[in-house]
Amino acid sequence: MIYPLVKEMVAIEIDPMLIEHLKNRESLKGLNIVHGDVLLQDIESLPVKNLVRVIGNIPYNITSPIIFWLIEQLHFWDDAFIMMQKEVAERLSAVAGTKAYGRFTVVTGRMFLFQNQKWILLLSVLPKRKHQLFQMISMSDSINSSQLLFHKDGKC
Repeated sequence: MIYPLVKEMVAIEIDPMLIEHLKNRESLKGLNIVHGDVLLQDIESLPVKNLVRVIGNIPYNITSPIIFWLIEQLHFWDDAFIMMQKEVAERLSAVAGTKAYGRFTVVTGRMFLFQNQKWILLLSVLPKRKHQLFQMISMSDSINSSQLLFHKDGKC
């Protein structure tokens, strides 16, 4: 569990039943929970003082919108650890000339450095699907993004 290891943490959740469950967990006392759609949130306005690290296990149907939401708010977060479905992860890290390579790969490759990729099989997901954990680091304007693209094997 991450929460006890950090000074402050904000969770954004749209499901009121899950929010109630989280509020009743003793291990999460003091966690700041924002009820709402993550895509409608401004990172800058979240009640957190330190650099923002985005952590999430995001649903397949909103993975692309969340990634574009992160692009729109690049200046308000430091890095992101995101669990996503294997098919989306393959598109993000695709190499030019492969079937998975496309507009999504190009746009995100110009904005993010992907690293620490690990394949994870989530047994609680039905149907069972492979997911991939990415650390996404926003790149400053002073960095030449063409020098920072990583392939799936972790090599530059």
